Amino acid sequence: MTVSCRIFGLLSVVSLAVFVLAGCARAKNTNCRELFEKYYEVNVAAFMRTMPAADSAAVRKKAEYALDKMYRIDSTFVLMRGKELDDFIRVNLPAIVGADAED
Repeated sequence: MTVSCRIFGLLSVVSLAVFVLAGCARAKNTNCRELFEKYYEVNVAAFMRTMPAADSAAVRKKAEYALDKMYRIDSTFVLMRGKELDDFIRVNLPAIVGADAED
């Protein structure tokens, strides 16, 4: 399994947590920033649980980078579900796991 495939899987798990925990649907009154911040730590923790053997500080940094990058690319990603979310991650994977993720 390549690193990109593994990270895509991890990002899918992390992003899915937003929807399970938030239970939100697209709505005019939904504030993406509030939703992103409300579940930020939960999503970082979910990402970290997928890599228990790795250095926790490094994994946390990667999780934070990926989540922040996804939000900068399209803040409405917190409202995406299923195939729409998977497609968003797949299309943006090179940017999400860019060189800065390793810094």
